[in-house]
Amino acid sequence: MQTTTHTHLHQIGRTDMVLSILKGLSFALLVCLLTMILPNELGKILHSIVIAGAAGVYSGNALSIDQKSYPIRLTIHSVSFILFATLSLFGVLHPNLLGIAWFCHGCYDLLCYYCVIPSNIQAWYMIVCASTDIALAIFIFYWY
Repeated sequence: MQTTTHTHLHQIGRTDMVLSILKGLSFALLVCLLTMILPNELGKILHSIVIAGAAGVYSGNALSIDQKSYPIRLTIHSVSFILFATLSLFGVLHPNLLGIAWFCHGCYDLLCYYCVIPSNIQAWYMIVCASTDIALAIFIFYWY
């Protein structure tokens, strides 16, 4: 079923919001623990791959069959994927760029959640991803 709006997906209650944030922080904690046991270079590569993958979720969703009638979504999410993938690639050499990429992607998730950027991703995912991203950005700035 195609819809002309995406706002109906962005209605989650307070309990779901808190649970989504806790899930995101839990995932971030796992990634942080894994990063701490890996050699620094492998940790940076891990973060580079994961941030590019997180950005790819939005781009992939915009490419789905039921979204093809919304070319603006594809354009916005494809450009953001290229931006985040580029930041993550250079972030392997300059970890501050990884932190910036994580923080900016968390902000991107929130912009999608609040319907500033059109997206058909489920609201709970956006909150989980935003809380993960911001927590990982803080960790990156501290760890490296």
